[in-house]
Amino acid sequence: MKRRDILSGLAVLAAASVSGCGAIATNPTRRDAIYIPGYYFGDTQPENEPADSARRRARGDKMTLITRIDAQGRITQAAFPVTGHDVAVAPDRGIGFFGQIGQTEGRTMAHHVAFDPGTLEMIGQGLAPDAGWRGGGHGVFLADGTLLTSERARLRPFTGRPADHYGRIVRRAPETLAILETLPCHGIDPHELRVMADGTTVAVANYGSVLRRGTAALGQPRHVVQACVTVLDLRSGALVARHMSTDPEHELRHLALGGDSILAIRARLGDEAADDGFQSALGEQPRDITAEPGESYLPAAPLLLSPRFVRSLDQTAPEADLRHGLSVEHDPVHDEFIASFPSSHRLIVFDACSGAVRRSLDTRTLGLRHPSGIALLPDGRHYAVAGYWRGLHVFERGSHTHQRRLSHNPVLYGHSHMTAA
Repeated sequence: MKRRDILSGLAVLAAASVSGCGAIATNPTRRDAIYIPGYYFGDTQPENEPADSARRRARGDKMTLITRIDAQGRITQAAFPVTGHDVAVAPDRGIGFFGQIGQTEGRTMAHHVAFDPGTLEMIGQGLAPDAGWRGGGHGVFLADGTLLTSERARLRPFTGRPADHYGRIVRRAPETLAILETLPCHGIDPHELRVMADGTTVAVANYGSVLRRGTAALGQPRHVVQACVTVLDLRSGALVARHMSTDPEHELRHLALGGDSILAIRARLGDEAADDGFQSALGEQPRDITAEPGESYLPAAPLLLSPRFVRSLDQTAPEADLRHGLSVEHDPVHDEFIASFPSSHRLIVFDACSGAVRRSLDTRTLGLRHPSGIALLPDGRHYAVAGYWRGLHVFERGSHTHQRRLSHNPVLYGHSHMTAA
């Protein structure tokens, strides 16, 4: 890959603040950055790698990658001993979190990692809340500086009682990831979580999947018994609300909050050949690179949730566009949700009140394949979208105009989300 300055255009925008244009951040030359987890990087030599990362790689342990891209385009990459899924950075940018998803493999792997957001040096490693428990992949920092993580119960065949499979929300010390408190999440396989505007409640997306009796793997289609969004009180752990998804085989994976509404992203899996018709209609090769071997993503419409209703958005876009819903963010200025659908190469913008589609972009026409991670940039005017394997593109909020001069082509090694901080 020919090295390019990934965020050089963003640095130009930031510097333009002296002439009255919006800045990306107060001090973009020092601390602003984008963080992108990478699932697969093999024998690739990470760029500007910290020494502790090189030592870990030399041991040959299982690793996943974080790529940090600062506002001047400098790339720093480090390998961590987790199956990492998402990155969260504390509001003061003093500590970062890299979340384990699924079962921790091997004695040398961590259950979550804390790192220095500036250098990508590892600071701390977390432990599972109980034997056999699995990471939920996501975390969020609270106003008091502590960290909330989603944690999944030990995987076992369905007992017939959903509560036997419920996960937990764990509050942790940010540097050591030591467990300070555990709370029930009132759902099965919790994943993404977002603190609500009141600061005292948290919304959690729960996959709802369990093992079929007599099986040792989740497989496909999933056996989904209670996919839902739960809202819990952080002070007591009490369940405030539960919003159910009742469509068979639909997992509820991600969410974003907008005023009194929630956009909940769902996913539905089939076997490896189940998406052949959709791939052919796209003019794509049979193998969807964003799906695990032996699996494929089938259409699954998001849900728009409010205290008054649960509404499936299956009529808002062609069915084929709604494959593998992944990242979603809420733009509070324009009151809309921006969501990625990498299997169908779609970026779809939903009205936060009605759920109507405001814009739907086939990102292949812009040179971006499999849009995955989405991050609102600190300038308040733009957002970035990263392709599953490569590419980082910038769009104007509201108009969704593609900022072609700010689009670059870094290799990202497969990812789901990204974080700007």
